[in-house]
Amino acid sequence: MPKRKDMIQKIICVLFALVSMLALNMRNTLYEGFCAENGIGNLISRCYNTFQSADYTDIIVVIALYVFFLWVLRKQQKICISGVIVSFLLSFFYVLAVFYRNFDSTEFLFGDTFQTCMAVFEITGIGIIIYFLLSAADYFFNHLTNKTADVKVYKAIDWLKNNFFIVSVHFIFICWLVWLIFTYPGSVNPDSIIQLRNFYGDLEWTAWQPPFSTMIMGGLFHLGKSMNNANFGMFLYNFFQGLAGALVFSYALSRLVKRGVSLVIPVCGMLFFGLTPMWGAYVQWFEKDFLFAVAVVLFTALISEVVLDRACSVKMLICICLSGIVMALLRNNGIYVIIPTLIACVFYLKGKDCKKIISGLVIVLVGYILVTKALYPALGIGKTSPAETMGFMLQATARYVQEYPDEVTEYEKEVLSNNLVSYDALYKYDPRISDPVKIYYTHADFGSYIKIWLQMFFKHPMVYIESYLNGSYGYMAPVSRDIGAYINLDGYDTYLRELGVEHSENGNLRYLAVWIWNTNLGMPLIKYTVSPGLYTWLTVAALWLMIKNKRKAGIILAVPNLINILVCTASPLADAMRYALPTVAVMPLLIGWMFLLFANDKRNETTDTVTKSESSS
Repeated sequence: MPKRKDMIQKIICVLFALVSMLALNMRNTLYEGFCAENGIGNLISRCYNTFQSADYTDIIVVIALYVFFLWVLRKQQKICISGVIVSFLLSFFYVLAVFYRNFDSTEFLFGDTFQTCMAVFEITGIGIIIYFLLSAADYFFNHLTNKTADVKVYKAIDWLKNNFFIVSVHFIFICWLVWLIFTYPGSVNPDSIIQLRNFYGDLEWTAWQPPFSTMIMGGLFHLGKSMNNANFGMFLYNFFQGLAGALVFSYALSRLVKRGVSLVIPVCGMLFFGLTPMWGAYVQWFEKDFLFAVAVVLFTALISEVVLDRACSVKMLICICLSGIVMALLRNNGIYVIIPTLIACVFYLKGKDCKKIISGLVIVLVGYILVTKALYPALGIGKTSPAETMGFMLQATARYVQEYPDEVTEYEKEVLSNNLVSYDALYKYDPRISDPVKIYYTHADFGSYIKIWLQMFFKHPMVYIESYLNGSYGYMAPVSRDIGAYINLDGYDTYLRELGVEHSENGNLRYLAVWIWNTNLGMPLIKYTVSPGLYTWLTVAALWLMIKNKRKAGIILAVPNLINILVCTASPLADAMRYALPTVAVMPLLIGWMFLLFANDKRNETTDTVTKSESSS
């Protein structure tokens, strides 16, 4: 019987490996045939066109998948239903994301019966791979051990453990300093130019760009400009955000070391932050997103102390409140991460600690409201534009108008004309970015717009769903790559030149930085570090593992990532790393917390077993 079972497992793994390999090799396009007049011939030719040409690497892939599947099947005897559901949901969204990336539509995905069958085949193949990966991760985390390392090994790494924070700060910042030197004085995003114009009064100051971020950016730029020149002003801000990032990331990683997580995890985190070109590119980018990601990491790291200890001291409460307010002010969507996270903590903690978190939630909200609703107006800072949060709604309307122009009534045209600078603005629709339409929104008659928006939705709901998916496919699955923090080669904006910013004579170093930047986008394996969707998948996998294994603390610590992913799906761009940056920054810490939670649970189980044995003796 065991031999028969083993043979069945091997046959299943061979079939799974073949299906998965073929799914990985699908072209993801319109599968056309060569023999339209011959049904069987056309079907065969369409099948041939479905897959990429086979080569020797496919044999290696099949063997590798077979060995991996068989190992997992032997370790995990039972099928996990929740794992199957999560795997095939991720696979389904992967296939959707691929087709939105390629065609901005699911038209080819469900074009006819053959296309649909191929889509189901691909979902099945990819889903099998994901399921076995999740099962392997589940087995791994549930078999973590806390074996005492050899004394000599401890002596060799004892110094690093005791000085990890200092070592990490120096390592990460020196790696980033190389980027600051190569690209001096730095690179600039158009949003940052608006912030500088706000700061110097050359543009009406509104909350469209977060004023607190503008004050930091403009203040450091002005200080550096006064001390030396405009180039040094830009460099000073980049230097500041790099130093802040090195300190905060190192602090968060060092807390893992203090809690007994294997040194491998924080060291890998340190290497990830220091050596991955993406982070160096963001440090040299004169922009607000990196500093916001730093604030998210600090807030989440402080929350982790409370959650893991299941206790909140007054000192920690003060730190959480201050970091929360700073985080909320550094980016307009920051408050949406803070509130759910603190509410989750309220339900997790008990007694006085629960009351402290409730008071912290109130303090953060009151502080945020006082600054944004009282202080900013008192300083003459105008409100943010309503269009900032209307992007995904306007995208749905624009897609509807383009796909069903004959169904738009005169009344609907009138309402849309009143709420936009021009009705023709809807024809500027780009399914991957909302700015071309959003910038024309006037908010003149919001009530009427909501009414017709809902009416259009009930007429053709799939248009709205497709619009949303098309504008967020890059966050759904690892199907696209983006860094976002580019490097200026052709000089600077006219306004910056008027302020005195100009290229320094480091052209060769700057081109070397660009080469490294491009390498990050194209090198095998490394390129996936700049895929926003990868971190969504890692977050979902981590959440599934913690729910399945009832690690409540870990579920709470995943909340900031989940909220940021949801915010990303409603962001102006379909696959921007700059919006996913907080999720990316928290991920090494989330993995470390998982190791801690699973290892602690195994330690507790061992202690309980020893205690019972001693009692029985």
